[in-house]
Amino acid sequence: MLLVSASRSALRSPAQCATLPQVLRASLTCTRSALLRTTTPSAATRRHRSSVPDSFYNPLPGKSYVIGSAEPPLIEKCYGDHFRDIAKENGDLPAIISQVEDRSFTYAEIDNIADNVAKNLIDQTGIMPGDRVAIMAGNCWEYGMLVVALARSGAVAVPINPSYTATQLRSALENCEANVLITQGYLSRGSRLAARESTGLLEDCFTGTNPVSSLKSVYLLGKLPESLSSNERLKPFSELLKEPSPSATLPDSLDPDDVVNMQFTSGTTSAPKIASLSHRAFLNNGFLIGTRMELRARDCLPSHKGIQGGGPQHQDRICLAPPMFHCFGLVLGLTAAFTHGACIVYPSESFDPVACINAVRKYDCTAMYGVPAMFIAYIEHLETDPLGLKNMEQLRTGIAAGSSVPSEIMNRIIDKIGINELVICYGMTETAPVSFMTTPHHSFKKRTETCGTIMPHTHGMIVRPGSTTGVKSVINDPLPVNTPGEVAISGYLLQKHYHNDPAKTDEVMVYDRNDRRWMLTGDEGIIDEEGFLRITGRIKDLIIRGGENIHPLEIENALLAHDKVSDASVVAVPDEKYGEAVGAFIIVHPKDKDSPPTIEDLQEFCKVHLSHFMIPKYFFFTDDFPRTVSGKIRKVDLRRIAVERLEKGDVN
Repeated sequence: MLLVSASRSALRSPAQCATLPQVLRASLTCTRSALLRTTTPSAATRRHRSSVPDSFYNPLPGKSYVIGSAEPPLIEKCYGDHFRDIAKENGDLPAIISQVEDRSFTYAEIDNIADNVAKNLIDQTGIMPGDRVAIMAGNCWEYGMLVVALARSGAVAVPINPSYTATQLRSALENCEANVLITQGYLSRGSRLAARESTGLLEDCFTGTNPVSSLKSVYLLGKLPESLSSNERLKPFSELLKEPSPSATLPDSLDPDDVVNMQFTSGTTSAPKIASLSHRAFLNNGFLIGTRMELRARDCLPSHKGIQGGGPQHQDRICLAPPMFHCFGLVLGLTAAFTHGACIVYPSESFDPVACINAVRKYDCTAMYGVPAMFIAYIEHLETDPLGLKNMEQLRTGIAAGSSVPSEIMNRIIDKIGINELVICYGMTETAPVSFMTTPHHSFKKRTETCGTIMPHTHGMIVRPGSTTGVKSVINDPLPVNTPGEVAISGYLLQKHYHNDPAKTDEVMVYDRNDRRWMLTGDEGIIDEEGFLRITGRIKDLIIRGGENIHPLEIENALLAHDKVSDASVVAVPDEKYGEAVGAFIIVHPKDKDSPPTIEDLQEFCKVHLSHFMIPKYFFFTDDFPRTVSGKIRKVDLRRIAVERLEKGDVN
């Protein structure tokens, strides 16, 4: 067995070599004593910081295979039960703050409200463990509470994007077979679009001539519309908040392996699927993320400027902009906070960069989350905000995730916002979602250029794409270190299946020779000799120009270093000579709209930073990119747009 530390070179000997089946058997008995710390904090740091599990080992010398630490132990409880334990320890501390409503709820209050809602939901609708309850709402205090309440009721929470059209909503409700829908009377759609009434959506899916057959009840946050008030199955959400009847009870036979959440995947390259996540996966992923971030209920760590935020108790407070209908908001945000007694601050119901900056200042937030596009919006606002970073000096940490985070954007975030302990998370909905993550202790280079190291209780390896054989898909052995291939993940965090789709499940969930189950991610990556993962792109996004494999991310990083480029995305464009050519979509920085970069300027800039065959042949200027509901750029749409613009001659 080979021990690996991410901060030192590993020793190798022939006696340490093993076959993959031997490795997997040995991994079952892996203990913390068999692992090395990846970093050794300074004496000054140790006075303030707890030990962050970041240990792992490589059981196959020279191969791209890493196994995470066995510490801390996994939580073997259901979501609602664990929240009750945290509430007992931190009942007086705020659990959720809503800036829109200017309301704050303590852990004790959320615990009590969640109990009442769970009991009333069972009593009023007759839902049973395993029944689906869809939530279509913006980021509000009720959403965070409902995650706990539904888990306690045994129901499966199904988050739905509030910007869905009637057709999309109907499809989502039918595909997940929702029994209950909880939604808002007015659905926020961000700072660019006006909120809309949900009346039309409800009339189409619930009260019209062709209702969704599985849907039995709808609860509405806010006032009931006049046209729907006579429908007995449509009730105000306040009905769930009232004192439950003495006979109302909660189920007592829930299991950590039960499904607690069903997530629609983002679908950047195909139609969305529905990932089914267990209590164990959902709860522990958030717990381990929060542990690696060093979130605390009291006496939080100071920022690099030595300032402790988080109010009187110095509680870590997360300004949460990513939506709650996505794993970023639900797991990396809410669950990471709830498992450590930290606080979630909702700055607005949908993304608003100004509201986020205001929330950080008003509520003394210590952490800030976002996808790259959100952080770009924060930076652009701060550049014109007369207050600058005033009352933001307490920001210590945060997460940039949701899509590939170019190192240039990481540098901007740290430099312009001052979040010196910003971390990167890598994962996918089907892995609950995080499998690799950086820590504040990793070097600046590793934190800005990689996705970090494997998470505890998790296996990761790099395999040749499409490397499965036989009737029952069997994954092949890992590739050598520093060799690009498909990222595969195994462990407690895997989804149970795609809901009602065994064929799609079998395509991506495969087995090794020791019957361990793996998730093929569709991402191309490299694991280096120190165990750090670097994502080079989606396998389907790879550009093949005259036989040369080109990774879009490398070109995007180069373009983002240009001072007039706010964001960039690179795709393959059909080319008669080479098969595919490089096409770059460019968003110009707002301050340079009147003097944008010329094509010659961009090409000369690329010549300095890229090999000649990687320099974009085409440049497409745009105001925004098509994105998924979670903020990821839909490159499949960009490729289509590129072809259309080429046909029209609308290209530089």
